[in-house]
Amino acid sequence: AVDSNATTYFVQYQAYGDAYGTGINVTNGSNSLALVDLTPSTVYSWSVTSICDGKTSAPASGAAFLTLDDGDDDPPPPPGAFQIYTDGLIGFWNDYSWGGSFEFESLEDSKVGARSIKASFGGYGGINLKHNKGGIDGSNVAYVRFWVKGDSNVNGPGNPILQLRVNSQDHDFEIMNDVWGIYQFPLSMFGSPSVVDAIVLQNRRPGALLCYVDQIEMLA
Repeated sequence: AVDSNATTYFVQYQAYGDAYGTGINVTNGSNSLALVDLTPSTVYSWSVTSICDGKTSAPASGAAFLTLDDGDDDPPPPPGAFQIYTDGLIGFWNDYSWGGSFEFESLEDSKVGARSIKASFGGYGGINLKHNKGGIDGSNVAYVRFWVKGDSNVNGPGNPILQLRVNSQDHDFEIMNDVWGIYQFPLSMFGSPSVVDAIVLQNRRPGALLCYVDQIEMLA
């Protein structure tokens, strides 16, 4: 709450990656909301803002959730079951980055939560993340997903190129300047490894590149 007692909670939710639409005001002392008419087998993200005496908090958000498919009795694994970065590196993932300056808890800009990775790449520099306890079982992973936003003041016009490398196989892709974009790639593009123990995002040009990277995860 903004103060000791919030009078209203403003709740927004949408299919993951879409823009938030109209929200719902939760009042009368209630601190819960039942969401109805959700689409089956769909990942949703959400945000809550508290309001008290005319003052509004910063929005807070948590882990995305996956709705059941029609006829399912048991919930599937959560969409962020294998998180690598959320406001900081998760679990046994560690930083071995090179060729630039990388701030892993930057408050300058973020898409999910309060922090992101501010990656000031030098030429061909890279964010290099390694799992120090044996890696993640690849048979439980279908996709790698993350958010990226470029900075046109440093990057200049056009769409910069990053390379995603999973273990030892790689794939180049374009990112957008000044707009958060979500990027999701099937693990099959990287040879469907039995164990995932390294994730790399590398600048593919000789000049400097500034990006913000957020919410890196592998989807079950």
